[in-house]
Amino acid sequence: MAGAVGLYNIVKPLIGRPRPPPTIWIGHYSGAAFPSGHATQSVAFYAMLAIVLGAGKSPWVKAVLWSVAALVALAVGGSRIYLGAHWLTDVLGGYALGASWVATVVIVVLAVSSRRTGGAELAVPGNESRRPPDQTPR
Repeated sequence: MAGAVGLYNIVKPLIGRPRPPPTIWIGHYSGAAFPSGHATQSVAFYAMLAIVLGAGKSPWVKAVLWSVAALVALAVGGSRIYLGAHWLTDVLGGYALGASWVATVVIVVLAVSSRRTGGAELAVPGNESRRPPDQTPR
């Protein structure tokens, strides 16, 4: 989460896009609009939660976890548009930023795991039974 927050705190001032007009706001908002911090954080948190809770689980359980994560993220983004705090593109940008952060974290974790196992196989749940060709039992 800290990485996602840090990332949108860097991107938001760089772009500096203004929010929708205050006449349509339900609430009070400050700062730039793009990307939506709520959308970024919701995708980053719930996607990572689905990954962690789904590790080693059946495809059906993973599908349920990912569906719930997507619905929550969509509800958060929809609420930001409804409240007048963001344009649709601000929310979509937040989703993209959050998903990019999660993908980066997953790639780094897989690379480190692969490096620890000597690059012979990826440390992916369910991959324990596969052996690299040079380590077959004799």
